[in-house]
Amino acid sequence: MPNGKLIQPADKIGAFISDHRDADLVVCTGYTSVRGLAWLAGQVDSSQGVTIVIGDMLGQNFSKASEGDRGAAASFLRRPDVKVHNWYRTKPEKKIAHGKAVVALREGKAIAALVGSANLTHTGLFTNLEMMVRSDPSELPEIEAYISEATRHPPANEKLIGLVAPTQKVPAETAASKGGCLPALILIPLHAARNLWNRTVLTVYRYDT
Repeated sequence: MPNGKLIQPADKIGAFISDHRDADLVVCTGYTSVRGLAWLAGQVDSSQGVTIVIGDMLGQNFSKASEGDRGAAASFLRRPDVKVHNWYRTKPEKKIAHGKAVVALREGKAIAALVGSANLTHTGLFTNLEMMVRSDPSELPEIEAYISEATRHPPANEKLIGLVAPTQKVPAETAASKGGCLPALILIPLHAARNLWNRTVLTVYRYDT
C-alpha cells in the first residue's frame, strides 16, 4: 500500500469492538455464516447488547459448519440481549438490507462506526480483499437512520437459530439401540412386516415366471 498497511477486516472489527466495550453494538451485514457468527460471539463481552442486521439468510452453507462453531453461534443468538433482524425483499419494499458496518451505540445514539464491504462470514473477515474504515462523525446521523429503518421488522433470532443449529433427526434404528423397549416394540413389527412383504413379492414373482 502506498500510504499505509492493508489490515484484515477481522482485525479492524476486533479492535473497534475492543475500543467500545462500554457501548452496545449494531453489526450490519448482507450475508452471514456460522463461522462468522461464532467469531463475533468470541469478540463481544457478555455485558454488551448486540443487534445484528442481516440482509439475506437464504442459501448459505450452514450445513458445512463445525459442531463447535454451531454451538458457539447458537448460544450467542440465544442471549436475551442479542437481537437479529432480517430484511430480505420484505413486502412491499422488495429490497435487501445490504449495508456492512459495525456501530457503537450509547443510550441509543451512534458514537462511532466502522463501515465498508466485509460481510460477517469467514471469507469476508479473513480472506477476501475488503475495506473497513472509520466513518466521519458527521455521517453518524445517516447511519442511525439506516439502523432505525433496518430494525423496524420483528426480530428473527429463531429463524437464524434454526439454520445454525437445526434439529437433528435420529434414524429409527439408532433410536431403537438407544431408547429402550418402546422403540423396539415399534420397530420389531415393522421389520417383520417388511420381511413378510419381501417374501410375498418374491413368491409371486416366481409363480409368474
